[in-house]
Amino acid sequence: MPIKKMIVTDFRNFKSQTLQFSDGINIFFGVNGAGKTSVLEALNFALTGRSFRTSNIKSTIRENADKTIVFVQASDKQKNVLYNIGVEKSFHATLMKLNNLDVSSFADLARILPVQVVEPSNLNLLEGAPEGRRRYLDWLVFHVEHEFSHQWKRYKNILKQRNSLLRRGKMEPLELDVWDTQLASYGEYISESRQKNLEELQPFFSKYLNIFGLASIGSTTFKYVKGWEMNSTLLESLKSSRENDIRKAHTKSGPHRSDIRIELSGKPAGEVLSRGQQKVFCVCMKLAQCDYLRLRSGKESVFLLDDIASELDSLNLEKVYESLQELNAQVLLTSIQAPDIPTSQIKRSNTVFHVEHGIISQKN
Repeated sequence: MPIKKMIVTDFRNFKSQTLQFSDGINIFFGVNGAGKTSVLEALNFALTGRSFRTSNIKSTIRENADKTIVFVQASDKQKNVLYNIGVEKSFHATLMKLNNLDVSSFADLARILPVQVVEPSNLNLLEGAPEGRRRYLDWLVFHVEHEFSHQWKRYKNILKQRNSLLRRGKMEPLELDVWDTQLASYGEYISESRQKNLEELQPFFSKYLNIFGLASIGSTTFKYVKGWEMNSTLLESLKSSRENDIRKAHTKSGPHRSDIRIELSGKPAGEVLSRGQQKVFCVCMKLAQCDYLRLRSGKESVFLLDDIASELDSLNLEKVYESLQELNAQVLLTSIQAPDIPTSQIKRSNTVFHVEHGIISQKN
């Protein structure tokens, strides 16, 4: 489902911009600081409620403005449906609308159109903290398991209550029993959903590792680490670690501490692959997600590629474009130089934009 149009008002250094996108590849070029990445950030914000640059969304409001507004129009040609999404963020509130109706949760907007961001900071999945790998897996599970976001939200709320109780220091065992039973129920669902989808995802990993020439380095395995004792239920682990949890005033068992262990021929992939190979590997992980998602749900993703040309060599970059064409993915990418349209994209519609001092002009 391609994005047709975006109107940005008072976002970062943009006062007011209206952009019409092609269904294929959209290139934004300009010098550093011109606002190229802000285009991708604005789109990601409207569709997910998040920025991939900052946790403080209020900082995206243009200087001397009191709010930012991003409007996005997307078209589902198969269903013949037009989605008009509007998000307004002020210093005091966030308002969201879908086809002129109020929306209470960004999850409702995020389900409409899967957005995949590829930028330098998230090409460190192999050696980065477990949180990044959990977030990677949850992106997929969110889009294929309708109940997942509700279950995960309930789990986090109960975890917060349990940790608050632990910090009090003094409590009746019955108090923790109530929270533990609920936490275990939601936590087991989350863990099972993650593990099931990770297992089903593995053939798609193999496909892209072959395409990018990494399969020859060694056999790859992705192992889900639950976040508690392997041979115990979560409820059993919560009870057995209760004294330690009380002592440390936080919950150490549960899917909030899970991880994906990625190995090549039995060794951590991050120790085997070079820096450059790790970046290619991470791109393969993201392509595999969207390939699997397309098969499971029929949804086609939008890829936001921020300065990817500085991270990959020309051969691997061409393979990325070819893979995205195979996935029928709409692409928005940034570049310092005005790049030539990749040969693999010539058969698709393309639009080139120049970005300078917060002003965007279409060049073709």
